[in-house]
Amino acid sequence: EILASVEAEAAAKFKKAKLNLVDKVQPDGSVLADQGIIAGCAGGMYENIAIAANMLKGKSIGSGAFSLSVYPSSQPVYKSLADHGYASSLMESGAIIKTAFCGPCFGAGDVPANNGLSIRHTTRNFEMREGSKPGQGQLAAVALMDARSIAATAANGGILTPATEQTDFNKRIKSYAFSSNIYDSRVYQGYGNPQPETPLVYGPNIADWPTQQPMKKHLLLKIVSSLTDAVTTTDDLIPSG
Repeated sequence: EILASVEAEAAAKFKKAKLNLVDKVQPDGSVLADQGIIAGCAGGMYENIAIAANMLKGKSIGSGAFSLSVYPSSQPVYKSLADHGYASSLMESGAIIKTAFCGPCFGAGDVPANNGLSIRHTTRNFEMREGSKPGQGQLAAVALMDARSIAATAANGGILTPATEQTDFNKRIKSYAFSSNIYDSRVYQGYGNPQPETPLVYGPNIADWPTQQPMKKHLLLKIVSSLTDAVTTTDDLIPSG
């Protein structure tokens, strides 16, 4: 009923695109997802990925249509996952470990196929992201899910599975170990250490910033947009799709 209601809502909103989510229902009544994503500054936290690795340890996501991608939230998180063996354990299960990048949140990585059902523990899943271009007849479905249930689903070959149904795994994880070497070795520590003599490198398509006129006492502006919703994102201002 839930999948059918989403289909109906999509059909009412988008005339060119067609969503067939009910087709995801298997003969036994289970639901098969096409993709699992654990990513972003929310889903990609160390604890989420480490426990997902424990749940998938010794298991396989299978060679079917379902795929699982994991994005650590930062390089130090990635390093700690690697040091403790969680990254390699996930790779052995068939999951793909990506770099520390917020790509899936704004549609720059792991965009689901047309009519795909993606289950995600990510920070953002707003319109015009995740592969949906209804004006061109393409529509994908994204459902929010916690990292543990995504791991349980992956262990079940993509069949939607709640984390409560998988109990045969180590519930304890190794403590996160932050390493500042990553930043110390690469990031310029500019606070209190300005280097104004360092030249900026410009490509041929980059010009100097135009001369700015001092602000006057009065300013006349033309309002081009008024957004009154509780959450405003770049999707409303500059549609990513």
